[in-house]
Amino acid sequence: MSLQNVLASAKMKCTPISFNQLPSYMQSSWQRQYFGSAYKIVLTYNKKRLTTYFAQGSAHTKEPTLTMLLECLAVDAECGATKSFEEFCSDLGYSEDSINALKIYKECQKTKIKLDNLFPDDMWLTFKENQ
Repeated sequence: MSLQNVLASAKMKCTPISFNQLPSYMQSSWQRQYFGSAYKIVLTYNKKRLTTYFAQGSAHTKEPTLTMLLECLAVDAECGATKSFEEFCSDLGYSEDSINALKIYKECQKTKIKLDNLFPDDMWLTFKENQ
């Protein structure tokens, strides 16, 4: 199945939320400084559901699109699935001693599991390829 077919049949509900409603691992001082908007997102595909949070910087003024969300989730999932924690930190500029970095890494691993449960046959990998 192609990305276009997924886009045609998947549904996304974006609910705007405040910065303080984000999970704690998403509330760093850096993120607060550049915070623009945040959403609780429910993605539905083939009667299955994935719930996640999405935040974007102040330069972004529109709600995320389904394509944007799928691409971001795919990148997160890949970071959690294919990299060790040390590689994750090195590639993304986190300290290996950071508890918050470990929380983010584990959330990326959870994102892969969520995408695997929502889409068949590692289909989520095609979302990253369309960037």
